[in-house]
Amino acid sequence: RFRLHYAPQTFPSVDPAAPALLAQRGLDNLESIYPARLAGDFDIYVAGRLFAAPDQALRGRSFSDWRQNFILHDGTGNYADQQYIFGHEITHLFMWNVYGPPGNALVSEGAAVDAGMRLAEPLGHLALEPFCAAHLQAGALPPLSGMRFEGHIYDLPNYYAAGCFVRYLNQTYGAAAFGSNYSSLDYPAAYGG
Repeated sequence: RFRLHYAPQTFPSVDPAAPALLAQRGLDNLESIYPARLAGDFDIYVAGRLFAAPDQALRGRSFSDWRQNFILHDGTGNYADQQYIFGHEITHLFMWNVYGPPGNALVSEGAAVDAGMRLAEPLGHLALEPFCAAHLQAGALPPLSGMRFEGHIYDLPNYYAAGCFVRYLNQTYGAAAFGSNYSSLDYPAAYGG
């Protein structure tokens, strides 16, 4: 369902089955969350070293309309970190090609964080809910409007707050309703009210 690309003499070339498995688990996870299947195929380019400027702080990029993911897989981070980023980036591509372009960055990043964390939490990552609850209790939970998303390194609380928002919508109203609202942002139509 996808083609994995990597350069020779890089970390991904040592065991290309490892990033392929991370990608497949990311795709399987999405198709277990959302009542849809991604039609067609796509490409994943696995980088063995940091991206060039200005993207050196990113671990992945999705060019969803071109059906391409670029993911850093250089041996850093633990298995949960690696599974998270594969799940996160594949979510962008999946949602765009199943439900259409996102209505805004909040739903795009929120869906990607929620799906990626569903893979990483069982592997030992702190769950979204306690992270957001602690930030809320400390008065540091970012407001959902006007957020910037320039990479997890810079804006982690924003990503996690968006993930908590999408997780709440999916758990409360169902993933089908969220999918129907992904492009339109017509909350009353999707959730009633």
